[in-house]
Amino acid sequence: MSGSAHEMDANAKAVEVIQVWGYSEREAVVMVGGLLCRRQAWGVSASRAGHLSAAAELENLKARFNTPMFHCLSPKVMIDPAPEEPQSPQDAPDGS
Repeated sequence: MSGSAHEMDANAKAVEVIQVWGYSEREAVVMVGGLLCRRQAWGVSASRAGHLSAAAELENLKARFNTPMFHCLSPKVMIDPAPEEPQSPQDAPDGS
């Protein structure tokens, strides 16, 4: 088995492990896919012999778990932290 095949199997195994923690298959695929999307957005690609690009790994993950509609967001959205949650009324700046 080639190094790239091992990587694809490792991504699929990661989905299985995340499900053991109580997440659904869909949630687990989104988590692993999100990691691959961030790697792709940062421009990290095949740096060693036998390593595929994050895009190729993501395509394999989508095919294995029948999630063809999963797409990476723009790099800015993937890299920037999530927006802050709204403040509760007692935390409002005007004190109301």
